[in-house]
Amino acid sequence: MTGEEYFERISEILKKCGNARFEHNEGFHGFVPVLFELSKRNEGMTAGEIANMFKVTTARVARMLNTLEEKKYIERIKDNNDKRIINVMITDLGKKYLCDFKKQRLEDISYAIDGISDENLDVFFHVTEKMLERFCELRRKNNV
Repeated sequence: MTGEEYFERISEILKKCGNARFEHNEGFHGFVPVLFELSKRNEGMTAGEIANMFKVTTARVARMLNTLEEKKYIERIKDNNDKRIINVMITDLGKKYLCDFKKQRLEDISYAIDGISDENLDVFFHVTEKMLERFCELRRKNNV
């Protein structure tokens, strides 16, 4: 597997549990997952859609979007058909930040996995995914 494939796998693992602490933080537990999702959607997303996807409140999303807007990584655009709907769109600066972030993380992951066999990496991911499932289960059980 390549560094990029491991990067995607790590991203998916971290997204599964939701409730990310992403208000003002960068990185996998920061606003980067939101930027990744926005970069995949030409039509953008509403704050409600982001909240549902990441299993957080709309208030947390609003705080995070304010931070991203201050950094000029996103813009909010009113829907042409329904002015009550505001779509969040990633900006060119947000795309550049995301590209730089991904490039650095790919370098980090490539360095980290260099010399580790695919078999050992598969075991690592299998165990990590199982542990994450258990933590998520515990979170749901405790309503955290």
